Amino acid sequence: AQQDLERAVQLNPKHFESYRTLDWVLAKQGKWDSVVEHWNQFLALEPNHAKAYLERGGTYYHKGDLKRAFEDAQKACQLGEQEACARSESLKQRI
Repeated sequence: AQQDLERAVQLNPKHFESYRTLDWVLAKQGKWDSVVEHWNQFLALEPNHAKAYLERGGTYYHKGDLKRAFEDAQKACQLGEQEACARSESLKQRI
């Protein structure tokens, strides 16, 4: 599945759902750095995609990097993702 998803990302590098599914597959394997790398690729192409910041922030959270998780949640909130606003406030109290 991972290879198929990586191929899907190559064929359509702006397809958010491909990245989200690839995130899920890699997260199941604990490959957090790979997940971040893929979100970085996507955000380089779509720098104002709020849900992508929220997803990458979740990855940072699972890695234990609360500062970066907070920064991504804050950015997603600024871009209009309401779920990220609540997450940002929660993280703010923990860092």
